Order: sequence, then structure tokens, then C-alpha cells
Amino acid sequence: MNQIDRRSLFSLGLGAAGASMAPKWLSRWFAAPQEPVTQDPQKAHDPYPKKTEQERVLAAAREEQLKEAIEQAREQHKPLLVFVVPDRDVTEEGLRGGWFGAFVTHARDLVKLEIGMTVPCCAKPSEVKKLLDAEVVGTPTMMWVDVGADGEKSHATPVEVELGEFRVEFVPDEKPEDYDQRAKRHVEQGLAAMGDALIAARHRHGASLAALAKANAEVLTDAEKQQLELWLAGNKLPKQELLVRATAFVRHAMEDFEQPRRAARSAQLVAAIDAVVVHEELAGARWRRGGGCGGEYEHPTPKEKEQSGMIACGMGMMPPLAERFLTFYVQQQ
Repeated sequence: MNQIDRRSLFSLGLGAAGASMAPKWLSRWFAAPQEPVTQDPQKAHDPYPKKTEQERVLAAAREEQLKEAIEQAREQHKPLLVFVVPDRDVTEEGLRGGWFGAFVTHARDLVKLEIGMTVPCCAKPSEVKKLLDAEVVGTPTMMWVDVGADGEKSHATPVEVELGEFRVEFVPDEKPEDYDQRAKRHVEQGLAAMGDALIAARHRHGASLAALAKANAEVLTDAEKQQLELWLAGNKLPKQELLVRATAFVRHAMEDFEQPRRAARSAQLVAAIDAVVVHEELAGARWRRGGGCGGEYEHPTPKEKEQSGMIACGMGMMPPLAERFLTFYVQQQ
């Protein structure tokens, strides 16, 4: 991913059908073009006076999406899962965008169930500190964050993982298929380490499955609980959006199921998480697919569709399991 491509600013668009099912931040930011964000550094009301013009615009866009993700987490009684964006380090941002993309896309089912119990988003430590008054030390890889109510100090637990390079070095005379297998094992080992660290951090955070399920149940209607209980008993599959909102409630209810029954319901729950979370945009980022020259956004705007195939080479081929990655720059126009 070259620096020019990552820092390009685009207006965002999404069809009405998609927006109707989207969270508030997504429907707002992928709606019709709006007025440009003020970019004059001399404006007295500019909240980012020490940043470059481009950084102020990007920070304002991502911060607004983070606000919407926080609101969604409060409405659903869920914690945030923050994929941490480093400050002022383009190389590290590219590395994290690749690992996070592979992690969300290819994590094992148990880890996707963990993700489903949260509202995932991408944000810098400074943005989390500002909006949630949370204590964040350094730049962890990820964070579990309780959002609480407005004005309350939030509790954040870091998830620390050593993220190495995606690519492994070529060995002289190595067959391409052997290299691909070795590269795939390398990425799989990294994703496994991220998943283990995420689950361990939830326990350190004090977010037991029982506690998350109880909070989850508080915002489910009686009718929704009935739908879920009927499904658990073997009846009609509820809407995927409801399954994802109720992930903790459902997981807790399945704890005493016999293995075949639990496996069947878990597979349906993972499929819902794939549809509603994994293959939709995350607050504070955009999905992009690499390969060859340039790469493309998964939900391109009309302008981006026109420019398809016109972007200069420089992306290179992505390693196995890293075909989707996250870019952290989002712009409203």
C-alpha cells in the first residue's frame, strides 16, 4: 500500500438499501456528499490547530465515526473492540491495516464470536482518551473498552500482540507453491496469536460471558428474546442483525447445549457475524482489496469506479489470507 494511495481523500457513497440497515455512523458517512469540512488552520474554532490540514480533516472524520460507534455500543450494551491506529507512523499503520484486515476476515470461529459481542471500530489512542476519558498507555494493538454513560470515565484493557511483517523472505530456488504454503502458515500463526490475546484480554477486562449476556438481555425486547429462544430450540432463523446484537445472550444460552446442537447454532451465528460485521465497513476505516496495481475499495464511490484501473502500480501482490485490508483514512465531502 503506497503512501499516496492511503492518504487520498474520497467522498463516500452507499445505496439506499444498504444504508437502511446500517448503523448510524455508516448511514451518515456513506450518504450523499455533504459540505466540506473546514480546512482553514487559522479558524478560531478549529479543534485541530496543531495538525496539518490533511490530518485535521481526517481526524475530524474518524472522530465523528467513533462517536457514532460509541453511541451504538451504548444502545446495544456492548463494549467497544478498538483496533488501534498508531499516531504519525504510516509504515505501522499499513502493517496494522493488513493484520487487522486478515484477522477480522479469517479469524477462527471462536474469535469471530468474540468480535460479535462487541462494536468493533478503528481509532487512535488520543481519540479514545478524548471521547471516553479512558486511560490508555502507549499504543496497544487492540483494546476492550467499556463505553459507560456520558461523563463517566471508561475502562480500557489493552490487547498486546507483537505484529511482525506479513511477508516472509523468499528462499533461493524455492518453488512458488512452497513459498505460498510457508507464507500462509506465517500469517495463520500471527492470527492465532491475535485471537488468543484478544480472548485473554477480555478475561482480564472482567467481561465474563455471563456479564456480557446480562447486559445484552437488558436491551432485547420480549419478542426478540422469544424469537431467539425458538431458534435455539430448532425453529426459524431470526434476522442476522438480531443475532449479532444478541451474540453474548445467545452464546451464554448455548453453554449447556450438547456439542452437535451447539455447533449447529454457533455456525449460524458466525455466518450472521460474517454478513453483518466482517463484510461491512468498520467505523474509522474502509475495506480495500489488494493485488497487482492499485487495489480497489469494496464499496467504491462513483468517482472511485471511474478511476478504477488508473491508479499507479505500487501495491504489489498481497500475501495469503491478506487479500482484504483496512485503510484508516475516511473523508466526508
